[in-house]
Amino acid sequence: MNTMHVVIGDWTDDGHGKKETVTIESNKSVSELQKAYKKSCKLTKLAFDSDGGFAKEKLQICTESEENYLTPETIVILEKFKCPLLPAMKKEEYRFWDPDMFVKLLMWFIGLSIKDMKWNSTEDKIPVLNGYWGKLNVQFGYGLFIH
Repeated sequence: MNTMHVVIGDWTDDGHGKKETVTIESNKSVSELQKAYKKSCKLTKLAFDSDGGFAKEKLQICTESEENYLTPETIVILEKFKCPLLPAMKKEEYRFWDPDMFVKLLMWFIGLSIKDMKWNSTEDKIPVLNGYWGKLNVQFGYGLFIH
């Protein structure tokens, strides 16, 4: 299995600065998933990003600030491709209340182009040297950052 992070939100910290990282495991490599994402964008005309030029604005999923919902246009296409997550999302008015549902939709979408892909959300098992109330609960390099 390949372990990787899916970064949701403003990973460059040049907009609203909010992001969350979801750790996943997959039987496919990062490179294979990236290629499949692009193939799925071409197949469906949908995109989960606004930078790749894969989709028109109305067919981008959650790319604008405070846009935590599916548009009617994206719902039509997801229905066409028989997205199994839509019934649960309909109960929530097609809104994403947590990053996990977004990642589930994203991974289903990528899976459109890799039929034998398996994945699951997992804990980030990378240990932290300092901070986070561990055995060395201190901060390093605080003075490096200028406001």
